[in-house]
Amino acid sequence: MTKRFLSIFLVLNASLSFASNTNIGKAFSTGPMATENPSVYLSDGKESIIPTADEIKLDSLVNAARQNPSSVGWGSYSAVPPLKANINLWKASIFHSREMVDSGYFQHDSYRSGGAMYESCRVRIMTRFAYTPDPGGGIGENIAGNYTVELAFQAWLTSTGHRNNIFSANYTEHGIGIVDGGTYGKMFTHDFGKRSIVYDLTAAVSDISFSITNPMVGNTVQITAVIHELQKTHAFPVIVEFYDGDPSSGGTLIGTDKVDAIINYNGTENAVISWNTTGKEPGNHDIWVKIDPGNKFTETNEGNNSTYKSISLGQGTEESEKANSGFSLSVVSDKEVNISYSLDCIDKCLLRIYDCCGNLVNTLVNGKQTAGIYRVDWNKTDLRAKKVPAGIYFCNLVSGTRELTKKIIILK
Repeated sequence: MTKRFLSIFLVLNASLSFASNTNIGKAFSTGPMATENPSVYLSDGKESIIPTADEIKLDSLVNAARQNPSSVGWGSYSAVPPLKANINLWKASIFHSREMVDSGYFQHDSYRSGGAMYESCRVRIMTRFAYTPDPGGGIGENIAGNYTVELAFQAWLTSTGHRNNIFSANYTEHGIGIVDGGTYGKMFTHDFGKRSIVYDLTAAVSDISFSITNPMVGNTVQITAVIHELQKTHAFPVIVEFYDGDPSSGGTLIGTDKVDAIINYNGTENAVISWNTTGKEPGNHDIWVKIDPGNKFTETNEGNNSTYKSISLGQGTEESEKANSGFSLSVVSDKEVNISYSLDCIDKCLLRIYDCCGNLVNTLVNGKQTAGIYRVDWNKTDLRAKKVPAGIYFCNLVSGTRELTKKIIILK
């Protein structure tokens, strides 16, 4: 996990007016196109994109249907491989759904608030968001307005053009943007493209870091691994396991993190876990990082998915373990959000909640604290004591010059 609350991803919380019917319009698709070099006026998507729960749900529905068309009543279509996440397509989809809500239109092409078209669907995807399909590939788009993901997906399946986009073997990648608002409750954009699928996920020794350089037994150490994608297909979601010792020869699993942002080509995202060293043997420990343990991704190099870094644990005492509790942060979300954190020195401490746009939601702690272990419960309210809506939030702990962030998912 990485500090992603400053990413460009936005969730719009609007007053919703729900309708029982669906608006799906006409599906957009192109035939084969030659390789192009468009004049790009937006960067090639290095910012983090964290798919929302709705977007992940639609991704699952679409890919389950592609792999087994009969399961959704369309056995006349052949099974095709699942679509892979693409950051550029994801951004293009989010942008379009948001603009349709904000400007009050429902079209594949882009319109000003006053009603004048200013950009075609093709230009938005290929130029504004810099997506170029492989030679012979095309691009496509489905849009919908509906109250739920399931109803929008079912509506697409009943329309030949939308259904053909979903089941097309010509598409290998996609992006999904679902934004709250508009006449139908939620606005959906689903963009399709075709490029060859190729992965190479890796991490090096230098990509592993520890929150405490010289920990004592009893400290909680935050372990961070920077995960790289060296090939052109964007990777999501990536599972990373952390072990105390070589996992191939009896190493003990410390924890698992699912990198919840899409990892871009030549980009990185962080995997993070907390290691409680209470009861561990003093001395040297080899901390191993294993990427994609289930081999979900077929990679050009399967031999660079694990590495390790050594750390030495000093002999701690009961008092030193309390005083040197390390710098760590843990979050458990249920009816309330239970936040545990530890400090290893006297310093000013800030514990704050942000939404996924980077806006401050609430401040839970603001003041100097001594070394030790602390617990704070957040009742899911903002600075005005109003309940926050369902969505993704981030708990941010700052002590001196150090900072940790954990994701919080609040369900309805």
